[in-house]
Amino acid sequence: MTNTMKVLVYSGFVVLLLNQSVSYLFAQTSSSNPLTEVENNTRIFETFSVTGLISSLTVDKEVANFSSSTSNDNLFSSPTSSSNPLIEVENNTRIFETFSVTGLISSLTVDKEVANFSSSTSNDNLFSSPIDYIEAGNWSLNVVDKKIRNFDVNFTMVHPDGSDWHYHEIGNFQSDPDIPVLLENDGTTFEGTTDVGEDGMDKWFDVQTSVSISDLNTITIFLDPVDTENHFNSQPIYGIVTSSVDVNGNPIFRSKI
Repeated sequence: MTNTMKVLVYSGFVVLLLNQSVSYLFAQTSSSNPLTEVENNTRIFETFSVTGLISSLTVDKEVANFSSSTSNDNLFSSPTSSSNPLIEVENNTRIFETFSVTGLISSLTVDKEVANFSSSTSNDNLFSSPIDYIEAGNWSLNVVDKKIRNFDVNFTMVHPDGSDWHYHEIGNFQSDPDIPVLLENDGTTFEGTTDVGEDGMDKWFDVQTSVSISDLNTITIFLDPVDTENHFNSQPIYGIVTSSVDVNGNPIFRSKI
């Protein structure tokens, strides 16, 4: 066998192996050549599907200023539980003692050392503002007889360039059992402590946690910066409500205003 024939045979064998591997990886893909090039361990796909969550905030440039001078008190006013909650229905106000609420986490962590969303910010450099992390995930709250049975949050954190991808779990919520948690037309607020994990491992324990659900539309979660080594840059985690039901599983709709 000549050298030319050997090269052709070896090339054909390599191509055969490559085609078999591609067929295995893309058994459900109709493309005849989905992988066009493998170089320096770089995979290039011509046919693919990607899904995910949108996680973004729209900032009021007239009043927002996330500079390093922003105090924690101004950044987020932690909700406090009422010592005398409303227990009667007045003026069409609905009070729920047992309910479940679920939703999505959709938030950004801003680098306050350099970020400034003031009114002088132009549209061109607004989109180059220093977003430190994108946060997206889900959360759920279950309350039975005015007591929180569980409050769980799971979300991914990643830099805008895709680096430092990791995820967090918030759970083991503990609060004062003598302070009732009620759901009203405008939502609910409560505070206590949680354990915060990272990538499936325990990370921070007994973290002071404040939660506010507003108008049955949004959720704001604030984790104490000291308890979490300022991992979230002294900023709240935002999300939206996707479902809320009463004790019988009936949907709870926010009141029309």
